[in-house]
Amino acid sequence: MRSPKILYCASSDSHLLRFHLPYIKALSEKHTVILLGNGARSDYALPFSKRFFSFSNLRVFWRMKKILRKENLDAILAHTCMASFLLRLALKGQKRRPPVLVTVHGYLFSKAPKGIRGHILLFCERLVRDQTDAIAVMNQEDLEIARRYKLSNGPIFFLSGMGLPEPPLSIRPIDIRKRYAISKKELLLGYVGELSERKNQIFLIRAIAKLREEGVPAHLVLLGDGAKREALEREARRIGIAPHVILLGEWQDASAFLRSLDLYVSASRAEGLPFNLMEAMDAGLPILASSVKGQTDLLLEKEDSLYVPESMDAFCQKVKEIWDRKQLGAGSIFYPNLSRYRLSEVFFENMRIFEGWKTKWQDF
Repeated sequence: MRSPKILYCASSDSHLLRFHLPYIKALSEKHTVILLGNGARSDYALPFSKRFFSFSNLRVFWRMKKILRKENLDAILAHTCMASFLLRLALKGQKRRPPVLVTVHGYLFSKAPKGIRGHILLFCERLVRDQTDAIAVMNQEDLEIARRYKLSNGPIFFLSGMGLPEPPLSIRPIDIRKRYAISKKELLLGYVGELSERKNQIFLIRAIAKLREEGVPAHLVLLGDGAKREALEREARRIGIAPHVILLGEWQDASAFLRSLDLYVSASRAEGLPFNLMEAMDAGLPILASSVKGQTDLLLEKEDSLYVPESMDAFCQKVKEIWDRKQLGAGSIFYPNLSRYRLSEVFFENMRIFEGWKTKWQDF
């Protein structure tokens, strides 16, 4: 008797490696798990594009149809918007298909979609509703979206994220100040994440220029890589603050980096439940983040930690207030709500949902 076969997919191998390894390992003990991503770690590597209607994604769509015909699947566990949409689209027309759970790591539209792009993205989710047997979301607004627009044929679950591991017992901070000759009297801000339009690091670069004009000796360190790297470097040079903006590229572990910062900042335009923010909370850093879904869930709408998205004046004013309080650096803040997001807290409930395909989630 063969073991049940599960397709576990996301649009990038880095996403699978960063958030899903404990689940893939646990599922593999009982099932045959087939990984679908975009790189060498996946059983099927497909050339996903971030643009929904690109030629590359058309190729991905046809490849997916072939994979679905080839593999006799018992279940599909789909992650990330692009991979889950294309996979469900490829399932259309199949007379017999496996049950599908979509884990939403942040819808890319709001509960009241704005502009053509927002309405198109909502249309895409509605288009594949019939191929969606269950949905799991990670923040309150996405829960409202899934319910309001009835984006699932079955239950809608609420997850407290994929789980934050316990921090290493011993972490030696990376001395960013020494490496880049930044005085202890200067303010060191940082962010971890893909360099992208959605993560909006260009706002942070422009904010550094404004802060320095207003007398705050601020520096920005960005950890991560992405399509916007060159554009960010150009903008830093254009506005004359390139010496005060450091792009470190990809790192395996952000923990040591975070412990070198004074303040963690985010200008993200949309989130699911940002893992990078949880890591900053874990480091005990003061945080200043845009008040968008996911970030408000984690920070519990704390006024001193949130600012109106895209408001440069609000951001800079709050940075100055934090700077004046001198409550800076790792270990200076305790976040009591972080414990609910630990891997040890969420793992077994998440696994129960991931394995609910056996009854098509009817017993939940």
